[in-house]
Amino acid sequence: MNLKKLYALVTVESFVHVKEFYCEHFGFSVSMESPGYLHLSGEGHAELAFMIQDQDAHEAFRGKGLTVCLEVADVDAEAARLTKAKVPVVVPLRDNPWGDRSIILRDPVGVHVYVYQCKSK
Repeated sequence: MNLKKLYALVTVESFVHVKEFYCEHFGFSVSMESPGYLHLSGEGHAELAFMIQDQDAHEAFRGKGLTVCLEVADVDAEAARLTKAKVPVVVPLRDNPWGDRSIILRDPVGVHVYVYQCKSK
């Protein structure tokens, strides 16, 4: 396999809140938008996509079982910024036994956003 790209595609009922959430809080920008599809691009190779539920699409995501992971340089600073912005926190900032420090947040449709920093060795 010669994989060129991988991104999550989440079926939603509306783009309004997810577009605002990822652009405002995580620096994503709209790389493509149509009435039924929204594609966001972030720093590096970060990408997320959303599509509107219709008769041809999968069932809309219902807020369980999906986590988007974002590795950052300074998770403490990001946690402070996102908490100040009142982004809903699922799991507060903590050190994990598997070797990173993280905070878990929730986006407007219930996707968990795992923001983390690998610990130095």
